[in-house]
Amino acid sequence: MTAQPSMNIPPEFQRFTLHFADLSPDYSWPFEKSMELAFTAVPTQQEKLALKAFMDQLLDGTHSGAELARLWNNSGARIGFGKEDAIAILGYIRSELIEKIALGE
Repeated sequence: MTAQPSMNIPPEFQRFTLHFADLSPDYSWPFEKSMELAFTAVPTQQEKLALKAFMDQLLDGTHSGAELARLWNNSGARIGFGKEDAIAILGYIRSELIEKIALGE
């Protein structure tokens, strides 16, 4: 899976990744703070549900860690990660997203 013209990357994912950043001068923000900043890019339940649907697609077991890392690292996110961590990190983000949806946040 590479970001091919045939892959439909939703705008919610694009906005989320563009807002995923470490804005501290020494790049010392906790991961969770960066994730909270990114969640501000998808403020409505509808946007969160669209992002979750795409995350479900990414994590359906058909994509390798290398493919997921490449997609994320080419998305505009200002925090990257490697293929070894891609599935776990995206899974963690998705679990936080599920919690936000359930709480209506």
